[in-house]
Amino acid sequence: MDLLAPPDGATLIRQSDIGQMQLCPTRLQLKEKEGYSDFLSEPLLFGSVVHAAIEHLMSGSAMLAVLDQQWIDTAIAVCEEERGNNTFVEAAFYDALRECVMQWDANVRPLLNTDTHNQEQLLFAPLDDTNFWLRGTPDIFWLSGPEAIDWKTAGRGWKAEKAQNILQAPLYTHLIEQNYGLFVAEWTFWVYNRSKKLWEAFPRFVDRQQVECAVQTALQYSRQIVADVFPATPVPYGSFTDKRGWYCSPRFCAAWNICDMKGVLGDGKHLLEERTELIAW
Repeated sequence: MDLLAPPDGATLIRQSDIGQMQLCPTRLQLKEKEGYSDFLSEPLLFGSVVHAAIEHLMSGSAMLAVLDQQWIDTAIAVCEEERGNNTFVEAAFYDALRECVMQWDANVRPLLNTDTHNQEQLLFAPLDDTNFWLRGTPDIFWLSGPEAIDWKTAGRGWKAEKAQNILQAPLYTHLIEQNYGLFVAEWTFWVYNRSKKLWEAFPRFVDRQQVECAVQTALQYSRQIVADVFPATPVPYGSFTDKRGWYCSPRFCAAWNICDMKGVLGDGKHLLEERTELIAW
């Protein structure tokens, strides 16, 4: 079947940019500025290679081939080329990656739908009847069911409520429905908890109202982006604790070194911390 394609002159908005706008619009604004340090950090590299490994395994590649160091090195090189930087990878990184993939093969793969699936498919869909179009690439979905899965990796896993709050699932449901005419209500975020070395499932049920709200939210964010309106949202405390919000820190914010708003955090370190490239362990 023919998938939707945006018309000439359409304003394309990435699903990932909508997620960035939820966290901090200013970070998205600073993305094109000098000093934005979007290097390939160790957590990002790990997650990207895990995604590539699962994609190859679901496409029929043999486990031994994916676990081979040459295959892993090739996947790392592809990630580095996309980001434009090199990452020093120590032996422990390969061990952690192999452990993650073997855990997936043993404990997640047997639970998956065995019907024909769509994987890493770029989709487009209008956000309204004007000129705004959403683009996104769901990790994997099945038209039988229908159902969908998103693969995640995290240093300490997820809290259950996180899967219920992000816009990714309802926005992907919108993309799939607009292209295939099927409403995907059943989502699962499979998250690899690196500290525990296990995969954890976080189900999410998406209804029509969630999708309509997510589309309207994405549309309003899209209008902000086009209007060059990017309010800052500095976070002094994460989840009402005395620890700074994780995404308002040099480790996770690529715009940290050039963000003027970090000065309001006032935690005694904000003027001294710098974002520096991490080594993959």
